[in-house]
Amino acid sequence: MTVSDRAPTYSRRSQIRHLVAGRVLRLQEGYLSGGSSERGALAALRKGFALGPGQNPEVWELTSVPADADVPFDTPTWSERAVHDALTLYSWHQQSRNDPMHTQKRTLSRAVGELAYRKRDNEGQSKAVRRRFDAAVTATTERELVHHLRGLIGQLRSEGIAFDYGELASDLYQFQAPGGASTVRLKWARQFAGLPAGEKEKLS
Repeated sequence: MTVSDRAPTYSRRSQIRHLVAGRVLRLQEGYLSGGSSERGALAALRKGFALGPGQNPEVWELTSVPADADVPFDTPTWSERAVHDALTLYSWHQQSRNDPMHTQKRTLSRAVGELAYRKRDNEGQSKAVRRRFDAAVTATTERELVHHLRGLIGQLRSEGIAFDYGELASDLYQFQAPGGASTVRLKWARQFAGLPAGEKEKLS
């Protein structure tokens, strides 16, 4: 299977989604079963968060992406960044949790809505969640987006709220393409608009 960065087609986003979902699921199952290798892998991914794709040999096997012969190798590709960022973000989310932080049943927007709903009795904390989410939605660069997601994920972890990392990887991939940021913003806005009324009101 080849993942190409020449155009952000649906099939390529789908490949990234399934690749990351499969790797996260294997890591998660091993970690929750007490596997020492998975614990070590997640620790290595956390160390690799700030280093960028390809900079930490300990995680090459986890974050590698099948190369496309027509893609230059002097800078990380969209695929490499999306896979690296999604996996390293998951490693922070799962840290010290004994319940799964990856699930295919919840989008990022839904997870943030649930987080704000749980904070509904503390207006300051609820508004802080919305500010972080707004900052992520309006990010103009991939690095800025990942920075804001890191803050949101810290809050989600503290509440034990999981979301779909395969879907996030697909969004991170799309975000880097020309015009992709606006596409991702619209998608997240629509998902947010579809939240149950109680959750949405608490994010207002």
